[in-house]
Amino acid sequence: MSESQTFEDVTIYSHQHTTIQGLGIMRSLLGYSRIEARRVTVKVESYAQYTRAVSVAFVPRGKRSERSYNEASRVTTVILKGYDHPDVPHKIGSGPEPLLDEKWHEEFALFLKDYRLKPSVEVLLDLREDDTKPIHPPPSIPSYRPAKAVQFLEGKALSVWEGQPVVREHLRRERNKAIVRAKREEVLRLTGKLECEACGFDFTAFYGIDFCEVHHLRPLAENHGAVETKLEELAVVCSNCHRVIHRRSPFLTIQELRAIIQSRRV
Repeated sequence: MSESQTFEDVTIYSHQHTTIQGLGIMRSLLGYSRIEARRVTVKVESYAQYTRAVSVAFVPRGKRSERSYNEASRVTTVILKGYDHPDVPHKIGSGPEPLLDEKWHEEFALFLKDYRLKPSVEVLLDLREDDTKPIHPPPSIPSYRPAKAVQFLEGKALSVWEGQPVVREHLRRERNKAIVRAKREEVLRLTGKLECEACGFDFTAFYGIDFCEVHHLRPLAENHGAVETKLEELAVVCSNCHRVIHRRSPFLTIQELRAIIQSRRV
């Protein structure tokens, strides 16, 4: 038995893609993924080994070619509409890059609960139910790693396996480095230093002028295409404050974060 649904102009969220293919290339992905799609078709099918499996074919925004991925043993696809590209839990920095987190289901449940409260948000499809476990256990695959990949002492991990090469495919909005340099130069010219506008950390006193970050006061994700950015729409911030600003959606303003920092210092 199978059923198919098609949606227009949506954002797709999923975790642990087994494969994703496009332009004749197949890639393996692991972790969070956010896909902004102008069209997506989701097909749910029943198989002998699994209660269901899902195939997702989509056309990314700004692209013409169709891409696809499949989920079977662990279906995680969620499709949202109505809010301008909300970030995944713990999403930090620019660009919807996949992130790894063992507590994805718990974090994403809280994330969805928050966005369901927004009147403009509509959850079109949520396939995260736990009825996707295999009816019959899948065939065992031999492992070439040592039997003790993780060593423990009193319940604490001392070593783990890391560094597995992973190809990631994602959409990101382009930043113009020229205006970032111009913002630094303007602040240096006016103040003679580069201080974080939230916490006051002075980069010129410790690291020089090349290590500060520049934050867009108007999130680029709110726009569906290229927009003009002016110097007054940028703020010099340190990496710590920049990460904290992006921990919440909508983002914290510089004034809100500055007030939080000052209240903690009292």
